[in-house]
Amino acid sequence: MKCPYCFREIPFSTVCPACGKALHFGGNTQFLTEVQQGHLGVKDIFAQTLKRHKKGDAFRSLTRRPALTAEMLETWQRPWMFLRLFVMLLIATVLLTFAAETMVYISPKLKMEFNFPLSVIANIVGSTVIPWTMVLFIWEMDMYGNLSIFDLLGLLFVGGLLSIAIASPFFRLMEYVFSLKGDYADSWAAVAEEPAKILICILFILLSRRKLNALDGLVIGAAVASGFAFIETTQYGYVHGLTTMETRNFWTLFSNHLLFTTPVLGALGLAANGERLKLRHFLNWRVILCLALGMGCHALNNASKEYLPISYWFLTVTILTIGDYPLFMSQLIVALVEWTALLLVLRGGIRQALAASERGKTMAYMEHYGKIDAAKVSDTPDAPMLCGQAGSFSGQKLRVPRNKPISMGREASCQLVLASKQVSRKHCEVRLTADGLVIRDLNSANGTKVNGARIPPQQDVPLKRGDRVEIGSKDECFVIQ
Repeated sequence: MKCPYCFREIPFSTVCPACGKALHFGGNTQFLTEVQQGHLGVKDIFAQTLKRHKKGDAFRSLTRRPALTAEMLETWQRPWMFLRLFVMLLIATVLLTFAAETMVYISPKLKMEFNFPLSVIANIVGSTVIPWTMVLFIWEMDMYGNLSIFDLLGLLFVGGLLSIAIASPFFRLMEYVFSLKGDYADSWAAVAEEPAKILICILFILLSRRKLNALDGLVIGAAVASGFAFIETTQYGYVHGLTTMETRNFWTLFSNHLLFTTPVLGALGLAANGERLKLRHFLNWRVILCLALGMGCHALNNASKEYLPISYWFLTVTILTIGDYPLFMSQLIVALVEWTALLLVLRGGIRQALAASERGKTMAYMEHYGKIDAAKVSDTPDAPMLCGQAGSFSGQKLRVPRNKPISMGREASCQLVLASKQVSRKHCEVRLTADGLVIRDLNSANGTKVNGARIPPQQDVPLKRGDRVEIGSKDECFVIQ
């Protein structure tokens, strides 16, 4: 990985040893290597959760600004605040519940004055424990930083309320038109609730004129869905009591609105890949699959035994019961499916961010050295340039700096990161010497061709104006000018 300031290789460190610039929350090298190799695991994500952090880290995270793509991997810190929030909300819920329940045994007067208000507060705070913890975790995973904590709170409260406001009348209309009653109607709630949440998310994206990527999509979906879940759980607690609210809140680890909705918005971000939303993005197979899984799992989570075929009754087997709220086999299946979908989309989002960062570093490198050499153009009118003809840098020009080799390959450490699979991790390098421009193949698998002829590896081959250079295949091509 390279320093975003001096473009030199940096070790697993928070300070660049070359230029001395602070990298704030560096040390993501190993994590990003795991992502590139497809080995992203739970341990990699939560590696920083239990570690002790410096004073001020939380403030910098909560007040972060959108990061430049060239710098975001070095300035991003892995999730850790969500666990602190979970502990704080859990302690607050336990204390409020204890206070509300013990008022019964003190005096009738205190019970009348304090028990009901404390129960209401305990119900509200308790309903936030799982939804708010999960949405903060997703927000911390977003290394772009395009959504502020203010945006997050707005989506939680306003987005959650609007989605319920849209879903409720639509659900009542469905009940009336199709004569849905009782538990059977609950199974059809997904048809009203999932489109309502997704609609609010899409409206926010369109109205804010936002270019969408997977990690931003995950945050938007998680915030609206968590707001929906918070309001719904608070309602259940008010009707059925604190015990029901608390047990229901705990079981939402296995199945909740965030798990149903968030992968859909993440998949939409994968399809958009940094573009504004278009119709073709909604027709992407990942989006359709995640939507089908979300609605199917939501319906399965609400399914009642009396409306299921006998061969599917095993889905309603009770695994564990706390209070009056059981955990069913169906919820374990939902947890397996939806957590897998969420982690796969999350891994795809991190890969997408990694590719965006590589492109950002390359463009920063080109801009940096282009400015240095621009002042010298009149002094060196014959200075050669690389002109992209096809591939990652098609239509772009890069002036080659003297005695500063430009490496090309798929690896992030290269100055020019090429996306083609025919390109090796470290494919070749170009440099300007006293004798002119030369290219060297770095033992690449598919070779480097100059004017159609493959050049020998580990040898300097001179280049002249008009030469056509193919990196691995015709898909990545430069012409010397």
